[in-house]
Amino acid sequence: MPGMRKLIDLIIFLAGIGAGYEISQHRKPASERDISELGFTRKALRSAQFSWSRFFGENQNAIAIITLTSCALVFGSVLQNYGYIFKASLLDLPQTEFTGTTIPITHVPNWTELSEAERTMRFDQIPKSKIIPIPDYNLRNMKKGEVWEDATDAQRNAYITYPVPNLGNYKLDATENSGSHPGIDIKTLIGTPVHSIANGIVYKVGNQSTGFGKSVSVAHVNIPDPRNPGQTTTLVSTYAHMSKTNVREGEKVSKGQIIGESGDTGFATAPHLHFQIDRSDADFIPYWPFTYAELQAAGYNSNFDAVKGGFGRQKAKQYTEHPFNFIARFSNNDIDLNNLVALDDTIIPGVIENVDTPLGIETPDVEIIDTPENNKIEKWESTEGPSEEEMQASAPNSDPTQVELAEKPPVNQPMTQTIRKGKLEISFETDQSYTPGQNETITIRINEANLVATAGIEMSSTLRDRAKVTPAVLKASDFDANGEAEVIIKTSSEYPFRLVAVSDFGEIKSPSLKPEIFKDIPGSHPYSSAVKYLKDNNIVKGYEDGTFRPDATLNRAEALKLILEANSIYAESTDQNNFNDVGNTAWFKPYIETAFKREIVKGYPDGSFKPGNTVSRAEFLKMALATGNFPLPEFGSDPFPDVKADAWYAPFFAFARDQKLIRTSTGNTAVPNNPITRGEAADIIYKLSQIVTR
Repeated sequence: MPGMRKLIDLIIFLAGIGAGYEISQHRKPASERDISELGFTRKALRSAQFSWSRFFGENQNAIAIITLTSCALVFGSVLQNYGYIFKASLLDLPQTEFTGTTIPITHVPNWTELSEAERTMRFDQIPKSKIIPIPDYNLRNMKKGEVWEDATDAQRNAYITYPVPNLGNYKLDATENSGSHPGIDIKTLIGTPVHSIANGIVYKVGNQSTGFGKSVSVAHVNIPDPRNPGQTTTLVSTYAHMSKTNVREGEKVSKGQIIGESGDTGFATAPHLHFQIDRSDADFIPYWPFTYAELQAAGYNSNFDAVKGGFGRQKAKQYTEHPFNFIARFSNNDIDLNNLVALDDTIIPGVIENVDTPLGIETPDVEIIDTPENNKIEKWESTEGPSEEEMQASAPNSDPTQVELAEKPPVNQPMTQTIRKGKLEISFETDQSYTPGQNETITIRINEANLVATAGIEMSSTLRDRAKVTPAVLKASDFDANGEAEVIIKTSSEYPFRLVAVSDFGEIKSPSLKPEIFKDIPGSHPYSSAVKYLKDNNIVKGYEDGTFRPDATLNRAEALKLILEANSIYAESTDQNNFNDVGNTAWFKPYIETAFKREIVKGYPDGSFKPGNTVSRAEFLKMALATGNFPLPEFGSDPFPDVKADAWYAPFFAFARDQKLIRTSTGNTAVPNNPITRGEAADIIYKLSQIVTR
């Protein structure tokens, strides 16, 4: 069905942003097009003059609907009221020489020439003959690309490459200042090299399973201020949804340096690069022009609706720069700071540079619905990302005391699973966890070695080629007198997997093995997801002996550091000292002063802060919720049997009860005055982060 094949092609290469839209033989003007799924209204792509038969052939009844979510993306990462307050202070960063700018993506495929199979390939798998310099960012050409029949290939490629322009909406209308989406979305294939637009210092490297996914933010210090000729400023460029990052925080990068590869991580169901530039006075970085509480107060139901309605556009204009205007303005290396002019219609020429080393990532399948007999519209919703959240955190090294948890996590023990196939009994013995990059030994036990087929037992894993299993085939001679043999598996993956045994008895899988986060946090630990979130996001690093010590308590200084860094709040050092027991050279002074300035803590009547005092569950909950500015619920009865309604901490425990933030003790008690442990604190922070993405 050539017509259907062409429809598939069009759908796949248009699937570049987080939006749901439909393509059908109904054609409406651009002003009526909109996005359908996930809170959007569903309308057609267009145009009244469009002759679909020239692109699709005669099969005009083929209809496809695709639902994507990638542009909901940043909302999960940047909601200030829900705990994601990004670092805003850029003081004390080293300066780098400004030598002009370049573009973040230099080459893309010729979208109009790709086959269906090529649209799902990695960048380095595409024939060089089908790779072109990135199209000009030219709104006039992009708009012409909407009318497919009348457009040139260059105009079509531009329209496809830039699905969401600066301060655009999600309507695919190639119109700036029609919404409040900061920055520009650039459609790519996974593995496309991403370049730093200028010399700078890596300010932040993010790695989230939601929101921006894998991202890099580069601070460009002491560069020309595009708003004030002759003056300099600090700007931060952010590159989001990457499949791979090549740099570390604090590292110097040069203009054009490959800092990673594009992907579809975070809230992205199709590969693209979200690219924006923030000013240094933004409240958080990467910047987003409204919080969840603000959009609700304004009467919007979702981030999608707020962006489409242009909510916060003036704030976005204030705190962000048009990224391609900035690049175009300073793209020449001989810059006269006193002779700058505004650019109203940016045209960014493609720059030819070498491209290499893309990294493949599985992308969601696209289901095509062919309805030749009628025009009934069915709904398809994509799946995205791994099933388990991966996130991160980092607390100070200290010597906290050990205490009992309200609910003690079980100690990880070896687990044996036995499966019977006729006369054969085969068992897998594993400790249920593994360390990425290291050999993991699994014991396999059978009741009679002579029951092993001559061909042996083929050994593999659910990770397939992402793990090496040795030996690949177990022979009867590999089993000792007790019927035991060992299999070694090694993988750099960080996902749960099972060992797979295949022989004439069929296929048998071992118990699931999960990645070990720290030596004392195996993959099966109750707090493994929470601690992994903190570790991956550089919030916690653990101790020098490789442990996390989940049962250890936190003091007030440690708790503040953990909470502020989990919310990406930069701790500023000042000359002011508001507490008589906080020394000017103490490592925790910036955290305490920042929290005091934000009215997260107040201290004691005697003027002290008592940084070494152990933090109770009630105190930690109050600090965490106050920092994230979470709305507290109304309640009338006692939230827990040991938390009375008139207690100062009752509202915080009412929130914790409703959101299932804490693990209770015997009799469903909250034990508010018990010291909080590192494991419990990690669990609360992780669960608060997930509230953002619900």
